[in-house]
Amino acid sequence: IFAVSSIRLDEAQSLFQTNRDVGGILYLVGQDVHVPLYHTLLHFWQLFLGQDIFVARMMSLVFFVGTIGMTYLAAAYAFGRRSIGLFAALLVTLSPFMNWYGSEARMYTMLSFFAVLHAYIFLHLLKKPAAWKWVAWTLVAILGVYTHYFFIFVLLSELIATIALR
Repeated sequence: IFAVSSIRLDEAQSLFQTNRDVGGILYLVGQDVHVPLYHTLLHFWQLFLGQDIFVARMMSLVFFVGTIGMTYLAAAYAFGRRSIGLFAALLVTLSPFMNWYGSEARMYTMLSFFAVLHAYIFLHLLKKPAAWKWVAWTLVAILGVYTHYFFIFVLLSELIATIALR
């Protein structure tokens, strides 16, 4: 299904937006409802690897696989058991939504990756704060917000958790 399914409307929009120079991408995305990181990264991904839909979908697959790995790390760290990390990673792997978006040239697996990575760093900060962890937390927050507006909900949930745990 990954390589043989026809291009969908949202994917066509992604390809349309990334088929120009970076300034053009930023201008066009600025006129739309999206934020620019995914489209800019996809532009360079396609510049180096090719312009067809299969190549564009591969970037989503890379973030999907990364999300599986990060889910394992975050869950195993949070609960202190590798078996829980493996089970959480299995759930992500089998998720119909994640499989759909892992084979679609859209920003959703990138958003998922940054959300889980951010949560992983947040868990480390809760356990033992350190300056480098705050820097990592901030950098991933910036990447997440520039990937999709919904990343704000990750930050809000972490704020609520921080208040509830204090």
